[in-house]
Amino acid sequence: MLRVSYSILLVLTLNIMTLYGQVVLNEEVDFIDGIYFSCENFNTNKPSIHSKDYYFEETPSSNNYQRYIHHLRANFPSDTLKIRNIWGICIDGLPYINQHIIRRNYSKEAEIKNYGLFSTMAYTFSRITSLGHLCQFFVGGQKSGFLKTGFENPDFFKPIVLNVTTEKIIKFNYDRVLEMIITDKDLYYKYENLDIKQRNKKEVTYQMIKEFNLRNPVYLIG
Repeated sequence: MLRVSYSILLVLTLNIMTLYGQVVLNEEVDFIDGIYFSCENFNTNKPSIHSKDYYFEETPSSNNYQRYIHHLRANFPSDTLKIRNIWGICIDGLPYINQHIIRRNYSKEAEIKNYGLFSTMAYTFSRITSLGHLCQFFVGGQKSGFLKTGFENPDFFKPIVLNVTTEKIIKFNYDRVLEMIITDKDLYYKYENLDIKQRNKKEVTYQMIKEFNLRNPVYLIG
């Protein structure tokens, strides 16, 4: 009964916040197309450069998780933007994060190795598929032997978790996500003593993230 009451109260609170100009960061947000130079650009839905002010070329992708961008030019001034310095990009309302930035800044924490298309061919941008306080996206798609050819292996995708308030990126597994939700003591205590069999279920980790996002929303200022 207490849990049901909490859920009802939370939903009512989110509705009130929306009415007063604050929108929760989730899949319902209408993201503005453009270039992100930082995580803050993404989680505030305020691109540094809007889509009308640049154009790009890309290598076609056969999956729904990634875009392979190899040329990006701004309309003012007419200089080629350095793709390796771009945090992310939003295309057709879908936000993507630059795998080069992930590997450069977070490779140890997220255990990311040399995934994605070879950098001389294109930069790989991963779509942020789950949105909230803890976002999720996928890296991979190519085994090391396929890097130079760019052949894709859909079974080799690896889920990654991004905390948009701390900008910390970690590997998707029970132990790492449990460490990330420690700020929510009640939720942390609920999940910390699960047996090994439960901990190894991906569904449990997904549920942990889902509950944390519901209980700890991030708001966009309207």
